[in-house]
Amino acid sequence: MWGLRGGGGNFGIVTEFEFATHPFGPVAVAGFVVYRLDDGPAVLRGYRQFAAAAPEEVTTIVVLRHAPPAPWIPVDQRGKPVVMIGAVHTGSIQTGIEALRPVKSLARPVADTMWPTPFLAHQAVLDASNPAGHRYYWKSDHLAELNDEAIDLLVEQTAQLSSPDSLIGIFQLGGAAARGGERSCFPSRHARFMVNYATHWTEAREDDLHRQWTRDAIEALAPYGLGTAYVNFTADDAPMHVETLYSTTEFSRLVTLKNRLDPDNVFRNNHNIRPSA
Repeated sequence: MWGLRGGGGNFGIVTEFEFATHPFGPVAVAGFVVYRLDDGPAVLRGYRQFAAAAPEEVTTIVVLRHAPPAPWIPVDQRGKPVVMIGAVHTGSIQTGIEALRPVKSLARPVADTMWPTPFLAHQAVLDASNPAGHRYYWKSDHLAELNDEAIDLLVEQTAQLSSPDSLIGIFQLGGAAARGGERSCFPSRHARFMVNYATHWTEAREDDLHRQWTRDAIEALAPYGLGTAYVNFTADDAPMHVETLYSTTEFSRLVTLKNRLDPDNVFRNNHNIRPSA
């Protein structure tokens, strides 16, 4: 089971599994607070402080992008670069309102939807930003800390996005993701954040432009990252890219497992761990 938990489908087909569910909702305190990119350095430094002190009932994400044409974005801000702080609180409504209040005052927001809302509606709030049939190219890295240099770089990169449909996501980690140890091959459990460059465009003739922008962006982030990508957030076009998804010890163990369970590499239409034999 160790290899199936993070091995990217390299060892077989899972035909059945059980979820351990928990009571939640249907209403939760959740949503986005949107700030101008000009306030980005101060907002992200304040966010870093908030995330460090937040209880495990709080999960956050930062979305750096051009503001979408959503009805909850003021018309004069649509298409402009912004910092969107998204959050959800899994406890009581009143506790959630108080816990997320600091996110609303990191600067002067241009939009705020962080209030009690049906959780299923919150899950779908950005679905329209990623329509089927468009072109996507992703790269990612884990960060032990979101230091000042990384913050300044990410703000600068947001101002230079190669496509108005692209975004940079900063995922807060910790909690259950920081636990588990030897039960799975999920890498970088000690990381505090994960950065995802989600480049998005529509014209095939622009493929090289946007892919190269993404490669340059992840390379610029490298001095502040751990060098381990997230398997669901990475393109498979770079030589030896799979090795960047795991630690050296984890990857060696995965290859040993592949040699034993799938020496002919039948399960290869994935982020492929090739057998060594």
